[in-house]
Amino acid sequence: MKAITYHKSKSLLLRKITLLCCLTVFFSGLSAQQVEILGNAKVTGQLEIMDTILFSDGSALASACLQILADADSDTKIQVERFPDEDLIRLTSNGKEVMIIDERRLRLIHNTNSIFIGSSTGKNDDGGNANLFIGNEAGAENTNGARNTYIGHDAGTSNINGFHNTYIGSGAGANGQGGQNTFIGFRTGQDNSGEYNTLIGANAGGQSSGNKNVFIGTNAGYTSTESGMLIIDNRDRESPFIYGNFSNNTLDFDANVKVKRDLNVENEITIADASAYRGLKLGFGEEALFGIVGQKITLPSNPPINLEWMHFGVSNEGDFSPALSLNKFGSIGVGTLTPQTKFDVVSSNPIGHIMKIENTAPGIEGDGLEIKLNRPNNGAGNNFITFNDQDGVAGRIEGFSITEDISMASFPEIDFTDYFDIVSIQNLVFDRGSLPSLSGGQLPYLSGGSFPNFNPGQFPIFNAGTPASLNNGSVGSFSLDFNGDAFIQNLLCGPFCPTPPVDFYTFEWTGFSFPTLNPGNLPYISGGQLPSLSGGSFPTLNPGQLPTLSGGRLPYLDFDIFFDPTPIAGAFTDLKEVMCWALENGERSLITTNPQDIALLKDQAFLNNLADCKNGGVTYGSGGADYAEYLLREDINEHIEDGQIVGVKGGKITKVTEGAEQLLVISMMPIVLGNMPSDTLSLDQYEKVAFLGQAPVWVVGKVRSGDYIIPSGRHDGYGLAVAPEELKLEHVSTIVGRAWSDGDQSVNLVNMIIGLKTNEMATILSRTSAKVDALENRMAQIETVLGINETAEN
Repeated sequence: MKAITYHKSKSLLLRKITLLCCLTVFFSGLSAQQVEILGNAKVTGQLEIMDTILFSDGSALASACLQILADADSDTKIQVERFPDEDLIRLTSNGKEVMIIDERRLRLIHNTNSIFIGSSTGKNDDGGNANLFIGNEAGAENTNGARNTYIGHDAGTSNINGFHNTYIGSGAGANGQGGQNTFIGFRTGQDNSGEYNTLIGANAGGQSSGNKNVFIGTNAGYTSTESGMLIIDNRDRESPFIYGNFSNNTLDFDANVKVKRDLNVENEITIADASAYRGLKLGFGEEALFGIVGQKITLPSNPPINLEWMHFGVSNEGDFSPALSLNKFGSIGVGTLTPQTKFDVVSSNPIGHIMKIENTAPGIEGDGLEIKLNRPNNGAGNNFITFNDQDGVAGRIEGFSITEDISMASFPEIDFTDYFDIVSIQNLVFDRGSLPSLSGGQLPYLSGGSFPNFNPGQFPIFNAGTPASLNNGSVGSFSLDFNGDAFIQNLLCGPFCPTPPVDFYTFEWTGFSFPTLNPGNLPYISGGQLPSLSGGSFPTLNPGQLPTLSGGRLPYLDFDIFFDPTPIAGAFTDLKEVMCWALENGERSLITTNPQDIALLKDQAFLNNLADCKNGGVTYGSGGADYAEYLLREDINEHIEDGQIVGVKGGKITKVTEGAEQLLVISMMPIVLGNMPSDTLSLDQYEKVAFLGQAPVWVVGKVRSGDYIIPSGRHDGYGLAVAPEELKLEHVSTIVGRAWSDGDQSVNLVNMIIGLKTNEMATILSRTSAKVDALENRMAQIETVLGINETAEN
């Protein structure tokens, strides 16, 4: 059936109420219809309502209709308007009124004081224990437990006698038997039978067994067997994120702790337990210890403490190892109790660096380390960075200053006004002079002479001679007589033939003679005459006359205004003092006899201008002597040693130098190393290749300083020395560098300059030019000789 609508003038019920009563009536012919009764209706028999009864504003039929919905014996019913205008809904079950609903609340009035909502919820409870169970199977096995609150499917389902528990969440405390616990979350404390526990989070303390614990977080303390603990984490692990012990009031953090506000300590600071040998060391002076290392440190507030040192570190069975030290002067020591500088880092770590400075800012303007020396011009005495090894200073980055080493305090006291006034130079009178003139003179010329006469001569006469000839000889005559019977006899007689066999032929040749050779006559030449020159004479050379140079005037500077050329008494002594001062102060370049140069050294304005232009840079000092770069080996498996010569091919190196684009050497001690690979794991595939400077190189055979170094040609990384006088044009393209030291062994490691101009082309061209000059001189001599011979013939 569809809904049956009644009109009701009261506003007590403003929504649909589904009635599940046992009134059954069958209206034939009204199936799947909506019945609306606007007037009085009387039902005799049973009425079955399949949907809902709707009450709305209308007539007052409701006051006389459906005030009680009851079962057959009326001990279970829903009743309204027990008293006039009561406006309550009463629910009675088995003769006991169990619930009243008014406009503001739902009241349970059963005298057991328990509320059970859900299938099998509190099914074994007699209802007199003041329990609240909501959810299927919640508190299902509870018998004597009192004042429990179980909310959720299976919450506290197996707890029989527990009391004062609060379980919220499906399966919370499902299998436990403890009391006075608070479990919040899915299966929180599911198997816990302890007491006074507070567990919050899914599966928190799920299989724990202790008492008086506080576990917060998913799976926090899931398998813990301890009692009196605080665990805050999102997983079950041996070292929780936050771990506390209520029995000794300790709290451990497995995390970096940041305090954004003041941290006020009224009593004690516990740094670590004694067994861990960790702690904080505060002391007066270097050795004093304030507090107890490894246990507790008390900071008294009266009187105030003026600490000279604060040491932070760890102790290994009483042997204190410093990590950080601070003193009242602001010095910081890392790994040392006695920092020698404002910031002193000491480490015995055999692997890796001891300090790292990193700027993680993503911007392109992020900087790294800044070093500032607060003086106007930093000189060589100002070391920005110093590199030391066991033997002392290995290198440094220092300042430089043009004038820093020139101390004028000890400069000789000389009165330069006795010699000149340097300011008066602007008043000098300068006469530019005039150019001289040339007159007269005559160029050289040739006069006289005549060409020689040419006699063409006469061709010789050729006689052809007579050819050789042969005189006829004679062939003669011959005869052959053949005996057939004898021939057959010899063939058939076999082993019985006579010895010697019977002759079966006869040959005869007579009258033969050879021809005779007639040699004839050879051709020959006779007569004739060679051509010749006769007569003629050389011209006469008239040397001419040089022009006459006259007039003109040299430029003239009038020194009388500022310089007295008269010898000054004591001038030699003044000069001697200046030279001695220059030698004593390491300024040999200042040894000069020019008084103007010396006077400039006393001019402070000159020195200041010089400093403004030249001062203020840094110098890199190191035992390393070359600029090198990382280059990848062409064959990453090729073995290459320091000091060996390599060829560069397409940016990769190999000891095979044939066809190389450039020849370089593996650096042993670069001062600057560039092109470092971004992937440091692949550094073993690279070599440090020297590009510029001084680099040791392996050379086979004797070497002299100044020799050119070329590859051996065997692709073994070794070089050969070529003396300058033996250098050839074919050597130029294979020059690696030039030796700056000697070597007399079969294999030598010598110092070589690489990447700088070695003037090898100038050496070859100079030697070639000398040879050309020698050839020209010889040609001139030959031409002279030929000229003399020609003159002689004339």
